[in-house]
Amino acid sequence: LQGSPQMPRQQRARQLQAFLEELQGISIGPLSELEGRLIEAKALHAHALRVTSAQAEREALTRVESCAKLASMAASLANRRLQKLAGEVNDASAGTTEANLRRQSFTGECARYQSLVHRLFQAQQAFKL
Repeated sequence: LQGSPQMPRQQRARQLQAFLEELQGISIGPLSELEGRLIEAKALHAHALRVTSAQAEREALTRVESCAKLASMAASLANRRLQKLAGEVNDASAGTTEANLRRQSFTGECARYQSLVHRLFQAQQAFKL
């Protein structure tokens, strides 16, 4: 079986499956975490702006800072994992259809990552004003 023409196709199919599983892991892992932190940050920002006592303000700002750190960690992890996977996007052994699937899937998750980071940055900037 090792010399059969099916082996390279089966290998490519396994490699594609592994690529897509890693991409899905990024999507449901650090990107979902980042998205959740963005939602949380917006709520914490709104709460921090409504508090009336100095103690409540300090507590609210502590929660905002903690959320920002967690969001930063999720963004950093997503970035590292996407960069690691980037080398596999244009796999030379992949056929045209497989290569297109890899590129489209990867591009979609990269766009999601960029959008989340941009929206988080905007929320943080709006809060600081």
